[in-house]
Amino acid sequence: AVPTLGGNPRRIVAGHAVAPSPDGNAIYFTKVGTREIFRANRDGMGEEQVFALDAAQPISRILPYPDGRRLFVVTASGVSQLEQFHAYVADLEKKTAEDLGLVKGEPTDVEWEKASKSVLFSRTVNGLTNIWKFNVKDKALAQVTFGTGPDAWPMPDPAGKGLYVVSGKSSGLLTAYNTRTKQSMDI
Repeated sequence: AVPTLGGNPRRIVAGHAVAPSPDGNAIYFTKVGTREIFRANRDGMGEEQVFALDAAQPISRILPYPDGRRLFVVTASGVSQLEQFHAYVADLEKKTAEDLGLVKGEPTDVEWEKASKSVLFSRTVNGLTNIWKFNVKDKALAQVTFGTGPDAWPMPDPAGKGLYVVSGKSSGLLTAYNTRTKQSMDI
């Protein structure tokens, strides 16, 4: 944990793919090379395994659903990690996982666009890296940003007014991209 307003960082858990629970009282995480998901309180105490995913590859990203009962889980490893990931919806109460299949895209920057409905991530097609959307219900893919990019690490604006991305364009500026108007604005 690194205080946003300054201070000393501190270790909370020995793991990665850390994600806060929707109520902020716990954190989910996995351990390197495993397919297990753990939960601890927000201080890292009381660690417990809450799910074991029956997957061929280790977990690389965890996104909790707003209901606190399910997790969107991304698995990837090796060379494929740069090109594709496998998506699952893990139900913590029923201890079941719905396999959403293989998705062509970058597994490390997957982020909710609309919690429980769609995720955003970067994807390279014909040498151009842009942000794409994966609809959880119908598994449809749609391109969100356009242009030369490269665009990565999508961050939806909390007010719903656009999308922040890390762009590989050499500008030295933080740029906001409005998905509705398809225009960029330097901040």
